Amino acid sequence: MSDSSIASTTSDGIRVARVLCIVFMSYAHLHFFKLPGAEFPVIESVVVDTLGRSSIPLLSILSGLLMVGFFSRRGWLAASASRFRSLIVPMMLWNFIAVAIWGYDSLPNDVLALTSPSKLIYLAFLRDLFVLSLLTPGLIYLARKMPIGLFAAVSILNLGDVTSPLVLRPQIAFFYCLGVLIATNPIRVPKALAVSLAFAFVGLVMAEIWIPEINSRLFDNLVRRPITAGTFWIASLWLAERSRRIVQLDNAAFPFFLMHGIIFHAVGALYYRMPELHTVPIYLTVWLITPPICFAIVYVMWPKTGRVGKLLTT
Repeated sequence: MSDSSIASTTSDGIRVARVLCIVFMSYAHLHFFKLPGAEFPVIESVVVDTLGRSSIPLLSILSGLLMVGFFSRRGWLAASASRFRSLIVPMMLWNFIAVAIWGYDSLPNDVLALTSPSKLIYLAFLRDLFVLSLLTPGLIYLARKMPIGLFAAVSILNLGDVTSPLVLRPQIAFFYCLGVLIATNPIRVPKALAVSLAFAFVGLVMAEIWIPEINSRLFDNLVRRPITAGTFWIASLWLAERSRRIVQLDNAAFPFFLMHGIIFHAVGALYYRMPELHTVPIYLTVWLITPPICFAIVYVMWPKTGRVGKLLTT
């Protein structure tokens, strides 16, 4: 799939998807405080486990999709160097900031996520994306010559939760390769799929409410993650067609992704100093509004950071 075809049909959808996925993904890291007696298992299941943790699959698919065109226009060394600057350098800088704040356990892993997640755990996602970027030319070859074999191999690794020093999370490798497969073997998706996904997503949420024991790794891989990722994508396309403003929010998505863990801890520290707010309704309200408000602040403030901001995100 060429970049031009991506730009003409899905570019805005990709930008909106990044915003939705990163904001919802951040809820999975919103554990900066815990009010005793404030338990919301249904809300946490839907917001964190479904919308939050299922955002990473779509982000991985989009990365694989875009990297096919990215590597087709550049030599491997130039493309890899560019990905290092855009992924590894920001990961290192923000992990160094986290280490400076909280100290370190294993400095190589805390900063680079060599064999385990980094100090800011979620930034290990960038490490896995970089490794997969280096493998992209080979993945493109396999996707064109042996698509079924590639899909079967990464499916086995994902379902078996086969970890390795190469890619820390097999789920990311599976969905990244799925993006490569989609780019190299495009298929026409029927419009009825959007309606089907909407009903499937409603059914998924109802199942989580009424049958909490349904949760399992197999359920996540085969049902929850694919349905939610597909729903996010359909919603992103729909929103992109109706609002240019939400497309523009993508400018703040990567900065927010990099720093949200540190921001959330600052919010938590502030909350602890305000005991008059330690009631269940206020706690739930603060928990729900923190990610979108923090994202809005980053969106407004980040363009004003100039060279410092550029250094921290590229």
